[in-house]
Amino acid sequence: MKTKILLMLALLVTIQLSAQYYNSGGVYDRDAYGRTTYSDNNGTEGVYDRDAYGRTTYSDNDGTEGVYDRDAYGRTTYSDNDGTEGVYDRDAYGRITYSDNNGTEGVYDRDAYGRTTYSDNKGNSGYYDKDAYGRTIWVPTN
Repeated sequence: MKTKILLMLALLVTIQLSAQYYNSGGVYDRDAYGRTTYSDNNGTEGVYDRDAYGRTTYSDNDGTEGVYDRDAYGRTTYSDNDGTEGVYDRDAYGRITYSDNNGTEGVYDRDAYGRTTYSDNKGNSGYYDKDAYGRTIWVPTN
């Protein structure tokens, strides 16, 4: 269960990695090894994997390398080689929140269709849906 939650958060945080993710749609899929992959309309291709400590990792062809871990409070944390350090938490309404050292403050919620949505204080927003193949897709709304 813990692994499933961490993987879901890993999928959700992909949109934090670069502003280009917000301006182009993205598709999550599986590779031949069963790892979650991500590709967007700008040519970014990434893969989620596990390191020797069991943590979820992310790397892409733009050079981003990130690690998802847990802090002393049990919250999921994210750090990457560009210096971004973020934390996922829950607000009073039970929604997942994200904040990082770059000033991003975001909230994951549900819309009227039951889709997971994301919006932040930098004007980025969108939702997750399924495509015709059943893959999870990111659909920007800004």
